[in-house]
Amino acid sequence: MLRRAEGSGEATLRSRLQAVMLISRLYVNMSNPEKGLEMATSALDAYRGAIVARPLAWLLFAQSIAYVALDRNAEGLAAFELALATAERAGLVAMEGTILGNIANHYLRAHQYMKAEVAARKALAKSLQVGDASSTLMAKANLGFALGGQGKVDAALPYIHEVIASLRASNASGDLVSMLDETSRMLEGAGRPREALTFVREQQDVQKGLLAALQEKFEADRRQRQIGQLARDNLLKDAVISNKRQEQWVIGIAAALLLVAGVFVYLQYRRATSANAELERLNTQLEFHATRDPLTGLFNRRVFLERMQRRAGLPEAERRQQRGSGIDAITIIDIDHFKQINDRWGHAVGDRTLVEVARRLTEAVRSSDIVLRWGGEEFLVFAPGMPPNQIEAMVERLLHSVGTAPVDCGDVQVPVKISAGTVPMPFCDLPEAHFGWEKAVQLADMALYYAKSQGRNRAVIASSLREPAGELLARAESDFAGAVAQGIVATVAVAGPQ
Repeated sequence: MLRRAEGSGEATLRSRLQAVMLISRLYVNMSNPEKGLEMATSALDAYRGAIVARPLAWLLFAQSIAYVALDRNAEGLAAFELALATAERAGLVAMEGTILGNIANHYLRAHQYMKAEVAARKALAKSLQVGDASSTLMAKANLGFALGGQGKVDAALPYIHEVIASLRASNASGDLVSMLDETSRMLEGAGRPREALTFVREQQDVQKGLLAALQEKFEADRRQRQIGQLARDNLLKDAVISNKRQEQWVIGIAAALLLVAGVFVYLQYRRATSANAELERLNTQLEFHATRDPLTGLFNRRVFLERMQRRAGLPEAERRQQRGSGIDAITIIDIDHFKQINDRWGHAVGDRTLVEVARRLTEAVRSSDIVLRWGGEEFLVFAPGMPPNQIEAMVERLLHSVGTAPVDCGDVQVPVKISAGTVPMPFCDLPEAHFGWEKAVQLADMALYYAKSQGRNRAVIASSLREPAGELLARAESDFAGAVAQGIVATVAVAGPQ
């Protein structure tokens, strides 16, 4: 990841710093916290002035984990506090919960139980906010032991019982043993030995179960070794048998072994085939979720950005060759008065409306065109290699495909209209070095909002600029409506269905 995250730009820097954070955490987990601290600290020193809040919080958290692993607890606490403040600025609620849990652990080890309680309660609130089950359990355990350390055992036990019940249910035997041990010591210190004994006995039962499982595994391995040794002894004896009958017996055994081996190989092949099929399914599912909008199933913004970045990297001659005698059209679409649909009928009806609009738009374009969800109630259509004289027809088809009939949502029929803004590429024969896809998207967005200002249920195509186009582009980008009024921008208006 680190080798691939080369280059400049905020996105590349964020990827590079995330890779550094992951490597630092791996070093700590591999009992090499010195190297983990070195990785995190070097990145912080090298990029501190350029790091935005999110990757800065990652690195500070990795640094604090390394400090704690090195028993440099004071420095670790300071790094945790700085990471927490940074995570709060970045809005990383899940990370806030994790950091607060680590801070609570620090105070528990230092027997500063009141501070541990404050940190644990904050961690619990953050973890519940994001629904992080693991962090929630850690926060409840920390809160329980912080209260117990203050002598508030009755207040502590409900949290502790809940954590223990969850560990039992998930068969997390190792963590359960640690939890039972710490609970028994808390109760014993509070002068409640009879209750402590209950937890000690359960701890012993769990440990016996672990020991029995280990013993069973050891015995199974030992039996397997004995079977293997017996098989080798039998093979050695068979090798010295010389008479015909014994040779036939050996041949029979070999045939049986081959049959067993064949069955084993076949089962292994079936298992591998099944595993590969499952892996392929999961990879396909992962790729789908990475490139598709979860509600409408359309491609998401990421797919368009990646395609445009690849397109921008092509030489101008290759771009012309790809589109032939046509142009590439970018259309941004917005559902008119969508907020009123949500406010009147609820978000469930709003979601069904978005799904149906996505379906209608997809049916209205060519198979080579891309329809994607741009965000909220906005969609984007990218039509590569389109004959210039077909742009108006395409836009009219989009308007009528959505606005001709209401959306059937069961109990209600929702009337839906859309507005759109379209920009061709290349625009006014401007080189794409001066007017690339980003400016085309920006101008299409302005054309969309100009269409809305003219009464909605229509599309506006920004067709050209008055000469000299290059000098007038900045005026069009800063005030599209004014540029249209002054004749700087030539537009074509396409009305939607009534």
